Amino acid sequence: MKKSPEFTFSVVLKQEQSNSGTIISFSNGINRYLELQSSGRRDEIRFHYTHITAAGATQILTETFPYRLADDIEHKVSLTVSGTEMQLFIDCHPLYKRVTHFLPDRNFSASNMQLFVGQRNSNSHYLFKLVEAEKRVSYIEECDCKKSCLINGTTKNDGDAWDIGCSRCECRQGVVKCGPRPCPEVKCKHPVLKDGECCPVCLKSCYITKKDFEHGEIQILGCRNCSCVDGNMHCEFLQCPELKCPPEQQMSVTDECCKFCQGVDYCSKGHACHNNATCLNLNTKYTCTCRSGFHGDGYQCFDTPHRRKPRPHKRPQGGGGSDVDECTQQGGLNGNHCHLNTRCVNTFGSYICECLPGYRRQDKFNCVEMDECKSGEHNCHENADCINTLGSYHCRCKEGYTGNGQDCRPVCNQTCLNGGECRSPNVCTCRTGYIGESCEKDLDEYFCKCKAGYETKGKECVDIDECYLNTHSCHPTARCVNTPGHFKCECPVDGDADCRLSCMFEDRELRDGDKVSPSNAPCKICTCSKGVISCVEPPCNCSTWRPGVVSELCCPQCDPKQSCQHQELKHVTFRSGEQWIYQCQTCECLYGEFDCWNLECPPLTCDNPMPAGPADCCPRCPDDRCGFQNLTKLITSSSSEVGVGIGTTCLYGNHVYPPGPFKYPSRDCTTCSC
Repeated sequence: MKKSPEFTFSVVLKQEQSNSGTIISFSNGINRYLELQSSGRRDEIRFHYTHITAAGATQILTETFPYRLADDIEHKVSLTVSGTEMQLFIDCHPLYKRVTHFLPDRNFSASNMQLFVGQRNSNSHYLFKLVEAEKRVSYIEECDCKKSCLINGTTKNDGDAWDIGCSRCECRQGVVKCGPRPCPEVKCKHPVLKDGECCPVCLKSCYITKKDFEHGEIQILGCRNCSCVDGNMHCEFLQCPELKCPPEQQMSVTDECCKFCQGVDYCSKGHACHNNATCLNLNTKYTCTCRSGFHGDGYQCFDTPHRRKPRPHKRPQGGGGSDVDECTQQGGLNGNHCHLNTRCVNTFGSYICECLPGYRRQDKFNCVEMDECKSGEHNCHENADCINTLGSYHCRCKEGYTGNGQDCRPVCNQTCLNGGECRSPNVCTCRTGYIGESCEKDLDEYFCKCKAGYETKGKECVDIDECYLNTHSCHPTARCVNTPGHFKCECPVDGDADCRLSCMFEDRELRDGDKVSPSNAPCKICTCSKGVISCVEPPCNCSTWRPGVVSELCCPQCDPKQSCQHQELKHVTFRSGEQWIYQCQTCECLYGEFDCWNLECPPLTCDNPMPAGPADCCPRCPDDRCGFQNLTKLITSSSSEVGVGIGTTCLYGNHVYPPGPFKYPSRDCTTCSC
């Protein structure tokens, strides 16, 4: 199927009346790649398939063929797909031939693809396979779908994983794929990979001066340069420059680790003043002052705005003297004294100790680590934690979010349906018109549908002519007369003695006034009145319902055993008779089984509707209050129960209507509700 755009489904089946289910399906979880379905409730055959757009997006599409297979009679069904052309055969007779604009996708990427045959829509889609069908396809699944791997004379089953050294190997569809063995997350700045180990570990930390230091951290403690090594703090005295004055002329200064000579030219010994600053000697040290036209602290000088930039300074040539590069020698009179986390940069007549990236200056010879997390100089996302490291930092998304730290997105364990979005951890933000933990419930804030006896055509509700379609119940001796929304039966005016105003119902005649229950709905009561059949459902009171009472079997909505489970949300159930929207389909639960059909879009009140977006099932008018451009707050109640309290008015066709039914102007055949 992957290599050819042509394939055929052929099956011999017998389907019970009013039953709905899957004839054959290639699926993976909730994804239906190719599925042929038959609905006995709506008397139609459906073909579900996926289409990959030019942008790589996946579309779920459905072709519907009206036909009644659920009649307890054996039928031969064949669906042939050739490119974008589909042809349906029933009992070897060509029934439908269609050309679509979408090519069904056959390159199934899921490794655990499942094949289902002859499955009822019981409780949940795709979950229960018939035993006999399972036996028939088991050989195919074992031989074609599961491929083992042979490694050094040992057979590994499809999906098996094993470790070789520091590699993790896995058998996938007969091919062995190996990669690095996954390691647990380490929560230290300097993890160490020990000999013979595959994963790095954290070594012991050090505790000194009432502070904890991780292994590998370097700190200046007093006049000592200290580093933590596996729980032990190793310290060395800072190296001081050699003094040329006698000991009696050497002096100590508070907060300085090294002694100084009185009256020494500290500027010539090396300083950290900026190129555009002047070095001034003091008694025990030097200070830096920015030159005219520049501003700053002397260590960093910036050009004053609106000042002409001076010509670049050039070193003297020839007899003007030669520069000594102090950066080539560490220590001594002609060497540099750059120490911790610095880089020596030679200047004419001196040198500068520049801080390495991620460090800030402590003094002119040493730099200490800069904590970007505390200073706020980082680019971590607002929903990420900043973790400081030696000379840098890294970002980690907070719990409930996923990403690389610079971009963190919330994670919802549940699936957000019907266009809902996950905007905070485990919370779905629903589009207007839907509520529930996963936006699975339709709020029914307002809707318009055609009355019984009318059907939607374009923007109007058009009367159904039961007489022309031969869907009436008049006796053959009577004449069917179509009326708006219904029909009536009449006898000829000349008084034909054989004319009877009885009803034809399920291939039998009912006398005027007779009551009967349909064979597929034993709880309904249908009455014949002058040739016209009308049926009503029995009233149900679930508060007094008790299981096992025969008289209450006609109220399946009260029986938990007759409920249906949502296709994706296993904790969401629907009573018999309830409907919900799923993948742009209307689904209905009835007697513990459900059926889904294409969502019927409401009539549009505008001539130029907007196309359906990624989260829409139907096109909308620009002034539609359910559209993204015209969202309004429909939920007004402060109750903690989701879905309690809806909007007080509805905006439709530029008119505001109160809650309840209303009549739309100029449309006598349309019933609207807010």
